Amino acid sequence: MTRFIRVLEARGYGSFATYDDLHGWSVAHAQTFWTELVEFVGIHGEGSLVPLWGSGDGPTPLAKRWFPSFKINFAENLLESADDSTAIIAWSEGRLARKVTRAELKDLSLSLAQY
Repeated sequence: MTRFIRVLEARGYGSFATYDDLHGWSVAHAQTFWTELVEFVGIHGEGSLVPLWGSGDGPTPLAKRWFPSFKINFAENLLESADDSTAIIAWSEGRLARKVTRAELKDLSLSLAQY
């Protein structure tokens, strides 16, 4: 969060000394906030990040269709980097959590594709 705040500040969006400062700005400048966040976290997709919400959607942000002109491939984004960071944590009733790294997930996906 701190790194993201520093990027926003460096781009001249203001000063965010507290979480409340960032939250207030993100609500007042929702399109800019979410566009910057998508870029910051490195989500790859096709299309435009504008508009933020589709027209005629529900009355609250949770009821709206976000980025209606932007399409992402979930697998592409998840499998892009094959490092040791955690990609998936799976829980089941019969055993403890199983963690799968991005490298393991990519290997498993390639094995399945070759099959």
